[in-house]
Amino acid sequence: RVQRHPIAQYVPAQCQSCGRHIPDTYPAPDDPNLTEEEPMPEERPFVRAGWFRGPRGAVVFSYSCPDCQAVSRWYRAVHPEITLNPRKWGRLCGETEDLKMWLPPDFGV
Repeated sequence: RVQRHPIAQYVPAQCQSCGRHIPDTYPAPDDPNLTEEEPMPEERPFVRAGWFRGPRGAVVFSYSCPDCQAVSRWYRAVHPEITLNPRKWGRLCGETEDLKMWLPPDFGV
């Protein structure tokens, strides 16, 4: 049941304001609007290494959207409450697999 539930489906990384998709390709072309940053102190306990446009350490991604000029921040999280936040975070392959492991006990599966 969890495998097919929309909550565990792939969602592309995107601008958290207008929804512009950020390509998840590898090898990734340079994107001047996308940077990696060290986590802020309040983010640090929740950030983990993972894969986005190639292997990454425990970093935060910052995207300056060329369409709406909003700045979005997101990271690979260690907890489903972060991954499932309502701010249009992407749920890439690693996040969907994490959710499939985390959620079944909560649903009695």
